[in-house]
Amino acid sequence: MVAAFAAENKLAMIVGTETAGRLIPGSGTKVGEGYMLIMPRAQYITWQGCRFEGKGIEPELAIGFDPGKIGTDSTLEAARSALK
Repeated sequence: MVAAFAAENKLAMIVGTETAGRLIPGSGTKVGEGYMLIMPRAQYITWQGCRFEGKGIEPELAIGFDPGKIGTDSTLEAARSALK
């Protein structure tokens, strides 16, 4: 929700990977045999009417996962470079 607000109002550059798109809160009830019924209770909608459920927030500067750079923060490095 913070990323959506910042992106929509041009308050920050979003750097990294697309967010999960899981914003709808719900409550669950066990229905047996290991299954659960989950009912949505609300939906997050921005002031401009955008819904991000199922698609997430796309970053302005997309940074994918690089298995060759384990132990470093590629997203943080890219964000620092974008500031320069």
